[in-house]
Amino acid sequence: MSLSQGYISRLIHSCAVYIDTDAKSLQNADIMLTLTKKRAFELYHFATAKCKNKPKYVYNSKKSLLVIFSLIFSSTLSGMIIVLSVLYEAYRIVGREAEEQILRRVNTEIAKVPVLAEVPEYILIAGGVLAGGWLISFLSNLMRHWNFSCTRCADLFIIRSGIGTRRRHVLYRDRVNYIDLRQSLLMKICKITSVSAHCTGYGKRRLEISALIPITTNGQVDRSLKMLMPKIPPVKSDISTGKADLGRFITIPLICTFIPIVSGRGALYFFPNWKREITILVILTTIPLLWLVMVKAAAAFTTSIGFENGYCTLSYCKWYSFHKSIAALDRVSMVTVMQNPFQKISHTCAVRVYTNSESTDYHTVKGLNYDKVIKLLNRNGYAV
Repeated sequence: MSLSQGYISRLIHSCAVYIDTDAKSLQNADIMLTLTKKRAFELYHFATAKCKNKPKYVYNSKKSLLVIFSLIFSSTLSGMIIVLSVLYEAYRIVGREAEEQILRRVNTEIAKVPVLAEVPEYILIAGGVLAGGWLISFLSNLMRHWNFSCTRCADLFIIRSGIGTRRRHVLYRDRVNYIDLRQSLLMKICKITSVSAHCTGYGKRRLEISALIPITTNGQVDRSLKMLMPKIPPVKSDISTGKADLGRFITIPLICTFIPIVSGRGALYFFPNWKREITILVILTTIPLLWLVMVKAAAAFTTSIGFENGYCTLSYCKWYSFHKSIAALDRVSMVTVMQNPFQKISHTCAVRVYTNSESTDYHTVKGLNYDKVIKLLNRNGYAV
């Protein structure tokens, strides 16, 4: 169950209440009520009544660390999508003529700064979009996670967060399908992690998060998880990748880095007068591909799978993000082993683990030794 109060809702003393079950309603809550604040909190206190006079274990995010980490590790991509959407809608509203007037005005202001006058216009626009995207991502993360607390009491998680829109969530702990420890490469280097909880309805609605621990140091994450989810045992890695697998992880990303270079050379043949612009464009497209090579190189030393004491731990990399997903085996619905022609030659495979959820949700661990995987899965009751 979730309670949500935005600025306007607080002014008129109303509150939205959402209740979700495993009824497979992917887009909307199974029950949505708009009530007075008093009535909504009567429901909330009814749902949490079992916690009265019971021990409580509370994790509170530190605001100073939250500001610093959000400042450094905010995801620019989500903010860029918002910025580009706004720009596109603005273009549709104001039309081409107004757009040209705005650009002329911008060019006039840029011309007053000698350093910026030498930079191509589209580079400045791209930089502005990136900066705007980062700023929006930083502010939205900060507002969603501000005053975040997670309380374990009886068989519930009681979660509070938000400074603009205030939210409260009540989750049954045994209905959490899995927890996901997420990192970017920079976060991994700095030993910073965020933890999300996958549970029906939690983080389902627009602009909501599914955080269990928003973002903090690895040491704090370990201590907090032991407090919030004491049943989860430390699961060792039964199969892992390493130095010998490095080539398989970086080969495709490395090949992809040559695509913009080759394309740029071809473009120069047809448009020799655009050498400067094409060179800058090649550099801008090559940088994220080189970064992906670095991410996949790190993934070669961190990918693993393990089963122990009724839980499985899956450490894998998906695009630019590192995941460590921990799920109880009774929340695992299916396990499949896949091999493409190249994996058959190298005698490796990809393991896909499906977990219970409203939609099809799976975790894919790539580059594992095929024979070891088959033995591990058979030993744990998965006939492959």
